Amino acid sequence: MLNLFKDQTIKKLKRAIEEGDTQTVSQTFKKLKQAEQAALAPELLSLAITTAQPAALETLLSADISPNTTTEHGTPSLILALEQSDSLRLITPLLQAGANTQGLDLPLRCLELCRDETLMMHLNRLQQHGVGLDAHSEALFAHAAAKNNAELIKFLVHSEVTMPSEWPAGTPEMIIALAKRCEEDQRIQKLMLQR
Repeated sequence: MLNLFKDQTIKKLKRAIEEGDTQTVSQTFKKLKQAEQAALAPELLSLAITTAQPAALETLLSADISPNTTTEHGTPSLILALEQSDSLRLITPLLQAGANTQGLDLPLRCLELCRDETLMMHLNRLQQHGVGLDAHSEALFAHAAAKNNAELIKFLVHSEVTMPSEWPAGTPEMIIALAKRCEEDQRIQKLMLQR
């Protein structure tokens, strides 16, 4: 009888996550024993992420589920979130909850997984949460140059990401000139602020 009640509670919780019903998620999760909560945590976070329910994800994280849980295949929740189409809304609560960003090469993952129109927002969000972009400067600038993405070039320069000493072959002169002009503008602004 207890198992039946527990199974029904878990089904109700999963359905609430899929529907984004945060009130039911919160109430139902609290009904589970601490050991059950811990055992279900990876599955529940994965469900909230793969069903694109950032509010349910936030609710679970606020119930003290670690943002550093991994899927059954060992994928960190942060990477799983980046793999989703609504990734920006999913990585945000994980980052706010203190997800470990070390060793995940998140800027490179963003280059792989994010659409060009959201890439800059993803990189900016990572920076806001302490992820440095400079370690991947060459790849970031090469991507911007290959896509002829002037806005990304400006963003990288203004974010003080080190420009490559040598640009990839075939980089349009216009992109190189833009990057150098942005870098010079930034240098002048710093000098003006020091006065």
